[in-house]
Amino acid sequence: MTDHIVEANKKVIDLDGLEKLSDEDLPVLIDNIGGNCPVQAEGTIDGAPFYFRARGEWWSIEIGGGFVLEDPDKGIPRDGFYMEEEWGGGPYDAGWMEPEEAKSIICRAARAFLSKAQGGE
Repeated sequence: MTDHIVEANKKVIDLDGLEKLSDEDLPVLIDNIGGNCPVQAEGTIDGAPFYFRARGEWWSIEIGGGFVLEDPDKGIPRDGFYMEEEWGGGPYDAGWMEPEEAKSIICRAARAFLSKAQGGE
């Protein structure tokens, strides 16, 4: 078992059982979420800043640094985790994504990020 301390709420989670965790048990803190064309969200995943964006036919998320989040003054490098996927059935569907769907996608990306951080694929 791999334990991990989540600083925000001092919860210990088993990263080996990551897929079994409910979305509510993941170390995801969403500071804000909303809008249309694009839908955007910001917050932290396991203490690392993230930026989520959905527009057109795609959504994307950067966690822990990247082109959007890069801020050398805050120690955020351009080497973070990035994930994107096509979404919806029409040319503008992603930009009208409901916040609950965006939260679900953010949690799925959090699982991928945490797994990779622990040496997974």
